Amino acid sequence: MTMSLLIIATIAALLGVIAILRKPEGIPGALVDMRNQMLMFGLRLPPALLAAAFLSLIVPAEYVVPYIGAESGWQGVLIASLFGAFIPGGPILTFPMALVLWRAGAGEAQMVALLASWSVFAVHRVISYELPFLGPRFVLVRLSSSWILPLVSGFLALVLLLIHPF
Repeated sequence: MTMSLLIIATIAALLGVIAILRKPEGIPGALVDMRNQMLMFGLRLPPALLAAAFLSLIVPAEYVVPYIGAESGWQGVLIASLFGAFIPGGPILTFPMALVLWRAGAGEAQMVALLASWSVFAVHRVISYELPFLGPRFVLVRLSSSWILPLVSGFLALVLLLIHPF
């Protein structure tokens, strides 16, 4: 059992006890929600991870390392930041894809920038949700105020790795 699984299980148990004490009538609904989520993610995650494992065997390092490898430096951070914004889908697609890039030789700082960019920008979410629900003014303000975050996180990771390679 990994430490993260132990922490999550402990938090879930504590929240379960609190929920039982505060609102016991809500427990059956919560169990139905859990079952639905398990069916949705539990059935999708194994094939996504398997596809990522197969894809990591197919994607040659020479397509990844020159652009976002550890030696690509700040240019790799820029490329990874751009690429991350255009990764469609949620974590079930993004993290297996990130695993493929990682195994193909992507650098740590570049991966930080890629995942930060996906988290902040995700163009598909901006188009599908933010524009229609919150409007263009909100999207403009949000993107104008957060565009630099993936770059800063990637550059900070570069500096940290130079100072202390962990």
